Amino acid sequence: MKDISKKIESFREKNSIVLQLIGIAVIVGAFIIMVLINEERFKRRTEISNAVIVKIGSTNRGELTLDYEFRLQDRLYKGGGVYSVISINSSDFRGRSFPVIYEKNKPENNGLLLAPSDLQNTIFLIQIVYNG
Repeated sequence: MKDISKKIESFREKNSIVLQLIGIAVIVGAFIIMVLINEERFKRRTEISNAVIVKIGSTNRGELTLDYEFRLQDRLYKGGGVYSVISINSSDFRGRSFPVIYEKNKPENNGLLLAPSDLQNTIFLIQIVYNG
């Protein structure tokens, strides 16, 4: 009798572990599928254009503000962002063009795309607030 109850208990423990692993696999699989679906939806809903920096400023905390404009089908759209910077020469930005990403159906939702290679004299830059 004791052998049978030990075997049953062992089977239940193994069964419980297998069910937990299956549950984890389902959750991870669902997360991956959601990420892929959202990425594909993001690609379908967005476009990239060029924006020109029209105004450079700073906040009272020393953060860099960049305001930019871009034109789509004879309509002018504006955007801007606040960036935390360690060292910058603001003349690196004034009048320059940078890529901007925007929603196809709502270009007011936009953001400047800056790459490290765009920031020749900048030591460090992080966008901390977006005001699109």
